[in-house]
Amino acid sequence: MAGGEHSGRDGALSATLRLLLARGRDAALVLDRARVIVDASPPALTLLGRERAQLVGRGADELFEEAGGLERALAGIERGEPCLDRAARLRRGDGSVIACELSAARERDAVILLLRARAEGVTALRDAGLLEAIIQNSSAVIYVKDLEGRLLLVNRHYERALGLERAQVLGRTDSEFFPAEIAAQHREHDLEVLSESREWEERAPHEDGIHTYISVKFPIVDGGGRAYAVGGISTDITERKRGEAALRASEAQAQAALERLRTTQQQLVESEKMAALGGLVAGVAHEINTPIGIGITGASLLEQRTRELAAQLEGGGLKRKQLRRYLETATETSEMILANLQRAGELIQSFKQVAVDQSSEGRRRFEVHAYLRRVLISLRPELRRRPVTALLTGARGLKIVNYPGALAQVVTNLVMNSLTHAFAPGEAGTIEITLAAVEGSDTLALEFADDGRGIPRENLAKIFEPFFTTQRGRGGTGLGLHLVYNLVTQRMGGTIRCESAPGQGARFFISLPSSSSSSS
Repeated sequence: MAGGEHSGRDGALSATLRLLLARGRDAALVLDRARVIVDASPPALTLLGRERAQLVGRGADELFEEAGGLERALAGIERGEPCLDRAARLRRGDGSVIACELSAARERDAVILLLRARAEGVTALRDAGLLEAIIQNSSAVIYVKDLEGRLLLVNRHYERALGLERAQVLGRTDSEFFPAEIAAQHREHDLEVLSESREWEERAPHEDGIHTYISVKFPIVDGGGRAYAVGGISTDITERKRGEAALRASEAQAQAALERLRTTQQQLVESEKMAALGGLVAGVAHEINTPIGIGITGASLLEQRTRELAAQLEGGGLKRKQLRRYLETATETSEMILANLQRAGELIQSFKQVAVDQSSEGRRRFEVHAYLRRVLISLRPELRRRPVTALLTGARGLKIVNYPGALAQVVTNLVMNSLTHAFAPGEAGTIEITLAAVEGSDTLALEFADDGRGIPRENLAKIFEPFFTTQRGRGGTGLGLHLVYNLVTQRMGGTIRCESAPGQGARFFISLPSSSSSSS
């Protein structure tokens, strides 16, 4: 068709049509009464894969794959009937066919066709209602946006998440109801998937705050392989993230506790002087923390009640009932504070008793029987409180090169452990320490035995663990046998094991090198 004729048609177009074609974002074709293409918008040229000169002046029916396709698409338009979302298959410039939805309207003597591409398989499913059912009933958030970021489709889960109706979000962008930072991130991700699908962790508003999602986003392409929309499927992982955060916090706390325990154990192993057990306080703070914490809480409560009473007294509104209630609270709180501070004092005193001053002790040669006899003499004040007899038997004259201070602490702790755990108050019993040289080796064997109540099988494997005690509420700290184990195995270079059964007492077998090579 001649260029002049084209100019005539262009001149006949209304200002509205010219604006639609020049600035509009929709794929639009303008037909004259003869159904000849007068003009096309840039998105229509892209959708159909053609230049403007290849379309203008041609009959629109040439674009349809099936004969009569144009007339079917425009059926009823002359009678003023709406032509909305009618299926059609159009030929592109490269010969391929694209499935579209057509909507048409009359404008004076012209007909405007609006084209929207869609995948053929999806069209069939959607027409059958199957795809729509899957989308709407999915537990994931599903949405489709055009290239400008406007929402074209959302499912019910999307509506529930935002607390908005579908009509309130369709045609709008994320920036209209998302925080600016989140909306910008979503837009950036949308643009990055125009070439291939990708997965991100994203945040989005929810009725109860900001939630975290795993979002799979993908391009939706036309028959020519060009992306015309972005689809997204987002799964809410907020609860999983919260669980992971709680787990990390728990792991951090456990790791911190383990590090504190390792530090404490290392201090016990490497400590040359038992007075250094004062450094153990940091590792066993939880033992003292409870009574101190209760005392502080009680003192805080007492201070608060006292201030309230003072205010009532100053205001002249103090009543006898209020004074009586205060006195009751003060009495109960004072008793609680005193009891817990006494408990803390007992714990501190127990550590001081364990921390025997060995500042002058080093590694030297000594006669074991004579040395242990002096240790037992020093323990007589404790033994006299109970009807328990301590015996020292076995070979005399045996000498070893080791740490006598460490050996004294081992025997002292074993004796105190028996007095605390093996015998009930007032119960008679016997403790026996037996010494022997192991034939064929440079080793001293020391057996410590009591005839007390014995150790239950379930506890036997735990007795050397730090802070394990069955007397937690009666003065036990769980450090005595742990110190024994570390002194024997680390400080003195020996071994220790225990045999026991309920009602049959307990026996500790200690093996020490006669010439220690262990280091301090």
